Amino acid sequence: MLLYHFNIDCEMSPSGPNNSAGLGHAVRCRELSNQFEIQSTFCVNKNKNSIEFCEAVDCKYIFEDELSEFLKLHKPTAIISDINYIDEKFVALYQSHDIPVVCLAPRGSFKYRANLAFCDVENTKEYSKSYEVQNDLRVGFDYAFIRSDIASLRKRNDF
Repeated sequence: MLLYHFNIDCEMSPSGPNNSAGLGHAVRCRELSNQFEIQSTFCVNKNKNSIEFCEAVDCKYIFEDELSEFLKLHKPTAIISDINYIDEKFVALYQSHDIPVVCLAPRGSFKYRANLAFCDVENTKEYSKSYEVQNDLRVGFDYAFIRSDIASLRKRNDF
């Protein structure tokens, strides 16, 4: 089982999201989960928009306040975290369970402490020598995660 951790903090309107902070992270996690034939569980912040997203894509989900108990009962193969500037309490929780962590969020220092991280452009100001870099950091657009429908457009020769 893979555990995907993201947050959605946006206002929704009947015509779609108005302020979609976090929605792209959610879509990226969902798209990635579709690429694997392994059970996925999403860990989300508890709000109406996160619930609506998870129910719309018909996925199994838990709330962040249930994460500690969930990790006591289940041992995911990996945690895929996609939260910019993630709260340190989650970093400590991940590390206490000795589960490999993949960081998809480009901003914040967590990418230096995850086992594997992907980042479009690295902001060297976020690096601190106090971090014991223990990962494989992949930087550049070659490592961007994009939706499959966008990837199929790239294969077309007419643009």
